[in-house]
Amino acid sequence: MTSTSPVALDAACQHARQVMMRLRPRLDAQPELMMMALGSIEVEAEYFPDRASFEAAAHVEDCAACLQWRQDWLDQEFPERVAHRQRFSKYCCGSMFYAITHPHARIRFSFEMFRGEDACWLIDGTHAFAHFCPWCGQALPDHPFEPETTP
Repeated sequence: MTSTSPVALDAACQHARQVMMRLRPRLDAQPELMMMALGSIEVEAEYFPDRASFEAAAHVEDCAACLQWRQDWLDQEFPERVAHRQRFSKYCCGSMFYAITHPHARIRFSFEMFRGEDACWLIDGTHAFAHFCPWCGQALPDHPFEPETTP
């Protein structure tokens, strides 16, 4: 078993990070590279322009020291990720987020003040007066998860 000194590890991390930053333009053009950068799928050599790029991506994928760097770098390059996380965090769960924000959800949730005075959660447009999320079981607020916006 060989050990890697902190200096060597730092140099390997720095090199891998620089290579990844040079690959940035390809992330928009190649969805599979984006999915690998996000950690959604494993790094595979066939999608990289050369062996050095593949090795850098594999390093970043497996290196605990590069994990936070990767997240920070992706947030910097794609600020919509941060906005989406902030918006998503206002909801009790992903299923409720989808049911409220996606117009083609199989089950739609919405909020209104019934007769202008009673908080009411609607399910598929029907006044259901739901009190708990059917997916995660958390109590629903007596207000919308997000303030209403006018187009």
